[in-house]
Amino acid sequence: MIMMEQKKFWELVDHFWDVIHSEMGFPIVIYDTHGYIIRATEKERIGDLHAGAEEMMKRKIAEYAVTESEASANPLVREGFSCPIIVDDRIVAGFGVTGKLEVVTPLAKVASKMLQAWIKEQENTHKLERSKAKYRNIFNHSLHGIFQTTMEGRLVTANPTLAKILGYDSPEALLTAISDVSSQLYIDPKDRQRILALIEKNGYADGFITKLRQRDNTVIDVKINAGKIFDQQLNTTLTEGFIEDITAKNKAEAAIRLSEEKFFKAFNNCPVWVVLSSLTTGKYLEVNETFLRTMGYERDEVIGHTSLELNTWQNPLDRERISQDIKEKRKIDNFEVARKTKDGTILNMLFWGEFIEIAGEDCLISVSMDITEKKQAELKKVELEKALAHSQKMDALGQLVGGIAHDFNNMLGGIMGAAEMLALHLPEDSEARRFQKIILDSAGRSADLTMKLLAFSRNTPQVSSNVDIHNIINETAIILENTIDRRISLLLDLGATVSTIVGDPSQLQNVLLNLGINSWHAMSTGGTLTISTRNSQPDSATSNEKELPLASAKYIEIEVKDTGCGIPPENLDKIFDPFFTTKEQGKGTGLGLAALYGTVQQHKGSVKVKSEVGQGTCFQVILPAVSVGEVTGTHRPVKKRGSGTILVVDDEEVMQLTAKAILEDLGYDVMLAENGMDALRIYQEGSDSFDLVILDMVMPVMDGSDCFKALIHYDPKVRVLLSSGFTREEDLKGLKELGLAGFIRKPYRSAEFSEAITAAVRKSD
Repeated sequence: MIMMEQKKFWELVDHFWDVIHSEMGFPIVIYDTHGYIIRATEKERIGDLHAGAEEMMKRKIAEYAVTESEASANPLVREGFSCPIIVDDRIVAGFGVTGKLEVVTPLAKVASKMLQAWIKEQENTHKLERSKAKYRNIFNHSLHGIFQTTMEGRLVTANPTLAKILGYDSPEALLTAISDVSSQLYIDPKDRQRILALIEKNGYADGFITKLRQRDNTVIDVKINAGKIFDQQLNTTLTEGFIEDITAKNKAEAAIRLSEEKFFKAFNNCPVWVVLSSLTTGKYLEVNETFLRTMGYERDEVIGHTSLELNTWQNPLDRERISQDIKEKRKIDNFEVARKTKDGTILNMLFWGEFIEIAGEDCLISVSMDITEKKQAELKKVELEKALAHSQKMDALGQLVGGIAHDFNNMLGGIMGAAEMLALHLPEDSEARRFQKIILDSAGRSADLTMKLLAFSRNTPQVSSNVDIHNIINETAIILENTIDRRISLLLDLGATVSTIVGDPSQLQNVLLNLGINSWHAMSTGGTLTISTRNSQPDSATSNEKELPLASAKYIEIEVKDTGCGIPPENLDKIFDPFFTTKEQGKGTGLGLAALYGTVQQHKGSVKVKSEVGQGTCFQVILPAVSVGEVTGTHRPVKKRGSGTILVVDDEEVMQLTAKAILEDLGYDVMLAENGMDALRIYQEGSDSFDLVILDMVMPVMDGSDCFKALIHYDPKVRVLLSSGFTREEDLKGLKELGLAGFIRKPYRSAEFSEAITAAVRKSD
């Protein structure tokens, strides 16, 4: 009905009912807002509908008077006067007096006003009590400590929360214990002076952070909001305000900061990519420093953009696969992808990703590991394993080929020696001499074939000297120009500034001739053959490369390039195998590139092949270069006659007879021995009579190496020329150090044989 409770209102009305009636002396009524009489001095009227109530309650009139005529016309209506009872601008009830109008009207008005004033006073009193109760409730149950202190620092008011914050059982205990807050509570007493200065300057101190001391001397962090008031009761100025204990909050914030710092450092310093992106938009939300550093981007170039916008996928379908797996399986593991950096570098990455939700947004958290070096190492390992397998195969074939060549050379030696001796007994114009030449030429070609086998097996001893490879190339170019198809243009581009190597001129020229002739055959309709040189540092091994470790500081790269038909990819790994050829039957032995491979390896070099079908082939031979010294060119042997006695040691009778015939034709006296033991005995019996010993390497009873060592032991001045159709360079190295005079390959040719003997005798002198 009114602001106070309805029950309370009517209790107040009843309390003053008798007072009003006794003062006025007239019948009175109180009616509600519907017009029904609810209080009356004449009890029988309770429940009647009071005249004029409707108009008055609707404020159609401020007051209502009943005339005599109205009263006589309606028995329920009596002469009298009514007034509204208004509280807070609301009509809450009506007040009526029965009697003569001129008498009751002022009395009714006065009574109504008295009742209204009295109700208002009671309402205000009620509000004040409620306000005090509310303040006491806030004061006693506040989450913050509430205080009042004098300007001098005496604590005069404290609530229970403040007592609890400072470690006291009750506000009374706190007020009793603290007489000076500056010295007893503040860790830094100057902080209170700073608070007072802020209040003086601004009228208040807001959010002042300081440290206070609890009852047990524990230090706590607090936030103080304070102002200044004048207390009339105490007749003094006080500071009052709130204190909030923020110790736990500070610890929590410190823990959060530490956690964030740990996360930030772990996130940014993680050696792999860590990326957070939106699954809905694909935009990067966060990336770590490893991602930025590896990809070459600044942060603002990445955040808010998508990987497609930055074009970081070598294959954009990889991104679709990842997105699909995340949507279906919520994660993806060990997915290998290729990513592009800002400068276009391709990186091989191993990708892990998982779905997460952040603030209601579907996101992808992913980790990527750079495995580029690992992939390259794996490819390198495969190539090395491939090269090792090839090398092992070549070594095995080399051993097989070398053994065959030894026996084959002995047979060829007999044929060639007999053919040469036959010429001595045939007239110049004899028809038989033509057939003798055919025998010698055919045996010579067979010997060349054997030499290729030995070159492949790297069992051909080198004639090592300083060689200018440019001289060899120029000599080879002259031979090729007079040999190859005229429709082929031969170009030289000799750009190497250091062109000297250590090697065998004859073997090196065979390498270049072999490559040139192969290029000629690959250009059946004409084309261009280019031979070029340059100094370089070889790249690491690549596919189709046959290479030995190179240790020189500088290298010369010889490139033989043609515009021919090219080599099919499936044949590239076979071209160095002996007897492999794609030529028609009878037009190739399959030993040319095998011999080239062996020769290059013997010269501590490497060879690379690049070819594309229909575009041509490029062979790159890389050899260690040396400083310029005395340079040796290619050499053609000349038959030289001599004199003296030579001991020929060989277990093959045909080789004994061949050597004896050739040597006697050259002017030498010859004695024969069939093995090492026999040779040692003969030499000991007549050592002073021998100018040279020609010693076969492979023999029964005592081989050439052991026989040579025995001869040296017996006569340190003995001159020995070793002979073999199958001897490894490393086998000769130790013997040369002991004083070996030289080496001659089988089968024997008169000119080469004579030069070898002359050189061996001269070296011993």
